[in-house]
Amino acid sequence: MQQPCSNPDRVRELPLTAGKAADEGIFGLTQAYRGFVKERPGLYAATVRSYRLSNPDDPQLAQAEGQAFEPVLAVLASYGLSGEEAVHAARGPRSVAHLLATLEVEGGLGMALDPEESFVRLPWAIATGLRDQRS
Repeated sequence: MQQPCSNPDRVRELPLTAGKAADEGIFGLTQAYRGFVKERPGLYAATVRSYRLSNPDDPQLAQAEGQAFEPVLAVLASYGLSGEEAVHAARGPRSVAHLLATLEVEGGLGMALDPEESFVRLPWAIATGLRDQRS
């Protein structure tokens, strides 16, 4: 498995998802997200709340969001999703990565089970659901 994205300034490029589609892209997204949470927890925390709640008319934030969302939409397009369907679907990998990475950083995955297995199983469940949805 490849290493997570280590440079949050390049998050829009998400090297793990570049040119990857479907399941491989879902795994790349969750691993990149995990790497960002672990390597830059303070910066990550600042990204959790939508800018739309406090600065809805900020064009720079809107542009940054669009750039960061491009690789996510590209992966979801490989499942045949676009528009609102893709936005709803994007919440799955983000939620799983947020949950697991936050628990990992905060020491909440202390059971005698390998957290890596969870980082495989949950994205796999999402990928399976997306594949089944397009069938």
